[in-house]
Amino acid sequence: MNGIKIISMGVEIECGMSDIAFRQLQKDFSDEKRFSLGRDRSVFVDGTTYCNFEIRFWSNRMKDIYDFIRYIWSLGIKQNVTCGNHVHIHVTGWELLTWDFQQYLVNRYIEHFRGIEKYLSRLTNRYCNYLDCLMNKGLSANVTIEQLRSCTHQRYRPVNFCPIYRPEKTFEIRLFPYFASSTEHIRAIQWLRKTIKEFTPTPEDHFYNFPLQKQKDTEAITILQ
Repeated sequence: MNGIKIISMGVEIECGMSDIAFRQLQKDFSDEKRFSLGRDRSVFVDGTTYCNFEIRFWSNRMKDIYDFIRYIWSLGIKQNVTCGNHVHIHVTGWELLTWDFQQYLVNRYIEHFRGIEKYLSRLTNRYCNYLDCLMNKGLSANVTIEQLRSCTHQRYRPVNFCPIYRPEKTFEIRLFPYFASSTEHIRAIQWLRKTIKEFTPTPEDHFYNFPLQKQKDTEAITILQ
């Protein structure tokens, strides 16, 4: 797997929020090019003024990702079972990714979140269709994503490879369910970062070598050390 390097990461946060929170978000991020805001009709968070937002932010610095997650949750956003938390990974050398990567990630996910129903139930969610992946279980683990271009059109899988063929060259992780806090959110991102790193060890990668925060992140990454 040598040659694959992570360049940047993007988060998609499905949520509901109040009018006050929305106005604050617009004030703080209206000029931020790495930020965008959309609507998702599959999301409905009862009791919020804006019940189906999808908030997007990307960076090539982990500190920025974590700071943005803390900021968003500090606004009082709410998530429920209709919400998912997606992560886009921008890589070079993506042609080296194999079909086995998806199965590897799911296996590690099941192992890490064993016994936590809201995480495991995500695998049967219509927007993260693991059963669809099992239909391809006869494929060789070494078949590359480039070779599978015609078979990876389905976006509602644990790993959505569709964006990898577009100019942004990202793949999307759709495994994560709704969260209850910024701490839980950061723990999940940190687990993902660690797990991908173990599958594609690239110690020279500047993204992985970016120093973690020493104070606020300590609690968030404890279970991953």
